[in-house]
Amino acid sequence: MSRALIVVVDDDEAMLESVAGALRDDYAVRAFSAPAPALDELEQLVPDAIVSDIVMPTMGGFEFRRLYAKRFADRRTPFLFLSSLGDAETMVAGLEAGADDFVVKPIVAELLRARIKALLRRRGPAKEAMFRGELSRVPFTGILQFCEAKRFTGELAVESDGLRVTLPVRGGELDPDAASQWIDRLWELGEGSFTLRATTPDFSGLVAVPRPSEGLPTGPCGRLSTVLVRGRRLNIETEYVGGDAPAVVSLVLAGSDPVAKFRKRVPTDADAAALQSLIDAHHAEAEAATHDRVSALRHQWQHGAAPAGARALEGLGEPQPEAAPDVGALFDEGFERSRKGDWAGALACWERALAVDPTNRTLSINVEVARKKLAGSA
Repeated sequence: MSRALIVVVDDDEAMLESVAGALRDDYAVRAFSAPAPALDELEQLVPDAIVSDIVMPTMGGFEFRRLYAKRFADRRTPFLFLSSLGDAETMVAGLEAGADDFVVKPIVAELLRARIKALLRRRGPAKEAMFRGELSRVPFTGILQFCEAKRFTGELAVESDGLRVTLPVRGGELDPDAASQWIDRLWELGEGSFTLRATTPDFSGLVAVPRPSEGLPTGPCGRLSTVLVRGRRLNIETEYVGGDAPAVVSLVLAGSDPVAKFRKRVPTDADAAALQSLIDAHHAEAEAATHDRVSALRHQWQHGAAPAGARALEGLGEPQPEAAPDVGALFDEGFERSRKGDWAGALACWERALAVDPTNRTLSINVEVARKKLAGSA
């Protein structure tokens, strides 16, 4: 079995080497002198835990933790912070930022290793993440949006009316060589099912131990769907989160921004079948609650009483200023036009959106599909 991968981030070179050296006998270790290059490398690495200093130039440890959680929302990576600031206020701020534990400098190697071991034990064994859904609830272009927002790496399996296709996804993008012959057909599917299975990168080049054998995930399967609210699409994803307080969690996203979260505790004696039923039921409840919550917030906005944290949902279904086009609104408008056969209108929407967000791979695919449709009807 391969060793757990620990990422260490500290701007002090002596401290960085001290911490990394204390862990190398037991773990595979990658060391970084700043959070920014670590975030870039973590596009390809899935660590079992991250050890980070708090006070660093340019980007502090708490901000690093926040950006990591936003960029890799599907991961449950524990964070252990190193700090010479052992006061209660700093620790409270760290816990609110998502810290799982602290070690106060100077570092005692035996204590650090014990804390890491405890973190990994609470986290439990790593499992492949898996989501499934219906194409009638999540169009193919919505699946691509989800993959791109999550920078998903793994495989996408689609089944519909005798069609079975499995495509590799790397860093949120479909493999162009494998997907090119299927894009047009998959784009038009309105019925069927899909499954997303996340895979873990091969760390065999980092540690001289055999890689564990692969197989299908044995854990529960998450759910993914979209809810249309006044012309805008919200992604809803539900999955099981283990640990000391296991729960089923539903996250509602507008684009890549989380706007609501629903959580339900899971009985400790729930078996796999019961857990899957809980996930499915909680997902349906989250869909209904999202409709109700948006309706209530819109009523509050109209009367000037919306809570400060609700602004991420403001403007659903409202026209956006011409000077600042909303990429999400243009994306959804283009999709609705394409469903009605208005490919020229869809192309116009997506080209405007792509001009604002030229790196959006899903928009690029939509533009390509729309152009093919228009060329074929000419």
